[in-house]
Amino acid sequence: MRIDQFDRYVQYLFRFIKHSTVTKVANLIKIESRLLRNNPNIEGCFPHFLYVEISNKCNLFCPLCQMGLRQTVPRPNTMNLDNYSKIIEPLKDYLFQVFLYDWGEPFLNNSIYDIISYNTRNNIGSMVSSNLNIPIDAERLIESGLEYLIISGDGVTQDVYSTYRKGGDIEKVFANLNSLIEVKRKKNTRYPIIEWQCLVMKHNERHLRDIKRTVLQKGVDRVRFANVNFYSTGDSTSLEQKWLPENRLYRSFASERSRKRRERGIRKPCFFLWRTGVVNVNGGVTPCCLYDVPDWGNALDESFMTVWNNPLYREARLRSQNNQALKKQNIICDTCTAPFIY
Repeated sequence: MRIDQFDRYVQYLFRFIKHSTVTKVANLIKIESRLLRNNPNIEGCFPHFLYVEISNKCNLFCPLCQMGLRQTVPRPNTMNLDNYSKIIEPLKDYLFQVFLYDWGEPFLNNSIYDIISYNTRNNIGSMVSSNLNIPIDAERLIESGLEYLIISGDGVTQDVYSTYRKGGDIEKVFANLNSLIEVKRKKNTRYPIIEWQCLVMKHNERHLRDIKRTVLQKGVDRVRFANVNFYSTGDSTSLEQKWLPENRLYRSFASERSRKRRERGIRKPCFFLWRTGVVNVNGGVTPCCLYDVPDWGNALDESFMTVWNNPLYREARLRSQNNQALKKQNIICDTCTAPFIY
């Protein structure tokens, strides 16, 4: 495991401790014990974190992203605080953290500050991932109690940065970053922790040292170099030739590796199905953040827990036991090649 990955997991652990209660810890132990034993029965258990997409639109056109390609499932553009609280209220005593993003740009939703404040009042941590290409209210963001901000930036010069972040302007990113750092220093707070996340690709892998040095000097707390994936692209062979770096540390999602994982055939239960779910702007629930698929149910029409235990979810968990006789309907889990399930 790379040091930047380990450091991120340590930060997750700290935030779990920060928001712990007896109720939350007891629920977490129940969920994790059933996941460990590949037990598909999660009756009486609640998710201990969620992904909630509060914006289903984006201002950039990243070429390996379904949103960037404008190929996501059609849904409303933003989620308001009323709908958000309706979904979270029954779960708030069990949630450690909510990731307020998926495919869209969260800061395109003007309710983001109120949504984060709602989480803070209810002892739930908030994490946001942003391209940071639109003006933000740094003062209001920090006052909301945001704990972790991921900035998606794959370069520190415009030519390198915009090779993948199509339509993006690195100077806008730096202007927002400078504003955040200034307000953090003025208020003498370490939150939000600011992580600069760089997807390592063929065009920027020789710039990693410069990227890290530059953004650390600007005041970010940590830098993470991440693997680019091709889940949104269908046949990825030609795209891999264009985008995959030479460094094998950052080729986890290469099709050759995926093929070898499938051939070994040793599949683990997917932790997404036990620990969490993705709630879209319309209240629709999908199983994970790797694929944008039609909703498995809607948490505004019925409770999230009802959806989380519906026939689709139950069958998906059962399939992790590799029982082919259980396959009564086609689901995205059948073709998933995520590294963490092998």
